[in-house]
Amino acid sequence: HISNIKGSLSQLKNLRILHLQNNQISNLDKLAYELRHLNALEDLNLFDNPVTFAHGYKSTIIDLLPKLRVLDRKTISNANRTEAFNDRHPDRKKVLNRIGFAYHLEPKQEQNPLEKRIFFSSLPSTTKSTVQIKENNQNDQSNEQLLNEAVRNRALRRSLTEYSQFDWNKIPVGAEKRLMEAENAVTQPDVISIFFQ
Repeated sequence: HISNIKGSLSQLKNLRILHLQNNQISNLDKLAYELRHLNALEDLNLFDNPVTFAHGYKSTIIDLLPKLRVLDRKTISNANRTEAFNDRHPDRKKVLNRIGFAYHLEPKQEQNPLEKRIFFSSLPSTTKSTVQIKENNQNDQSNEQLLNEAVRNRALRRSLTEYSQFDWNKIPVGAEKRLMEAENAVTQPDVISIFFQ
C-alpha cells in the first residue's frame, strides 16, 4: 500500500490518467503539493484512500487541476468547478460578485468638447408650476429634441454591426489564372463590408 507519493510524479507533467485507489494516502496538503504540476491530468482516482474523507478534499483537487474531468469515478460538472472555486477562494468570489455588473457597462468614450451634453437635471421638473413650464416651453422643446437626439445617437452607436465577406467572384479559376500570369495582370480580391444598424 502506498502512503506517500513524494517526488514520484514531478517528471510526469503530461500525465493524463492517475489511479491510486485502495492505498493509504492520508495527507491532503502533501497530495496537493505533488499534484500541482500535473496540469494535463484528466482522470484521477483516489477512491478508498483516507485522504478522500479530509475536509475540502474534493474542492481542493478540482480547483488545483484545471483539466480534470473525472475524480474518484465521478464526472466533474461546471457546477462542481464553480463550487470548488467559491470554497477555495471566498475573497475572490466577493470581488467578482461586487464588480460583476461592470461587464455590462459601456466603456467610457472621450467627449467632444464642442458636443452639447444633456443632463436630466437640466430638463424642467414636474414639480415646477405650469406658468414656468409655459414660459420655458420653447426651451423644453429644444431640450427634449436634444435629449431624443442623444438617445438616438447612443442607440445607433451601440447597435452598429459590421459583416464582411470575401468576394470569390474576383478569384480567377485555373484557366483564367494561367492567362492572367501570361499577361502579367494582377487583380486583388474584394472584401465586401456591410454595416447594419
